[in-house]
Amino acid sequence: MWLQDVKAGDKVVLGISHTMGNTHYYLVSVERVTSTQVIVSVGNSDKRFRKSDGGVVGDNGSGWMRTRYYLHPLNEENARRVLQTQEDSKLAALRRESRDIIAGNWPNLTKEQCEAIIEATSGLSTS
Repeated sequence: MWLQDVKAGDKVVLGISHTMGNTHYYLVSVERVTSTQVIVSVGNSDKRFRKSDGGVVGDNGSGWMRTRYYLHPLNEENARRVLQTQEDSKLAALRRESRDIIAGNWPNLTKEQCEAIIEATSGLSTS
């Protein structure tokens, strides 16, 4: 398995999958490596993955509503996934911002201003 050759400082792709949503991909650095594990930082904590099969250490695979973590090699396909996740996040932020602008200024906006804000974001795609 490719994880056998990973060293501290290498870049890998972390996939985070939620039961009710899509998988998001992030570029992360390997923090530490032991003889049996690869450790990466996720937020304020470390996640440990088994070198043997890439599974999360201590994960028994059960549970319906849970977050799953996966490590992927950094290659062209996975780099595209990381970029798509970044674009999706930017688009979601833009949509929230435009919604907040409309909601916060609703009494002061004209119909045309509301339509312009909606039109500016409606053509954006997540794919």
